[in-house]
Amino acid sequence: LLVDAVHDHIDSMQLEPICAFANNCSRCLANIEGVSDKMRDLLSDELFDRLPFENMETSFNRNAKKIVGFVTNVIWKDLDDLCQALYTPRWYDEDIIGIILSTLRDFWDDCEVL
Repeated sequence: LLVDAVHDHIDSMQLEPICAFANNCSRCLANIEGVSDKMRDLLSDELFDRLPFENMETSFNRNAKKIVGFVTNVIWKDLDDLCQALYTPRWYDEDIIGIILSTLRDFWDDCEVL
């Protein structure tokens, strides 16, 4: 699966395409829900129940959540050293909070739509 490939190579990937993948999964989920609602009105219950809408919705939702989790892990990994410096002597020598906020702002710019 594509999600597994992202997981396996996340350290060498840029965040923009990873965020785009999560956004695409979210959009597909919304589109499938819309198509499902329209098809429910057009088809008999018997025919509608044969269509795999629920499986597709579950798959897109699961993939989007996994990708968001991957991105979150990348952010926390990047912030780990800074968070460990909170309330230590380094805290008094450096602007740790400012660096954390700048880092989060950079990630936000990369993943704005996510």
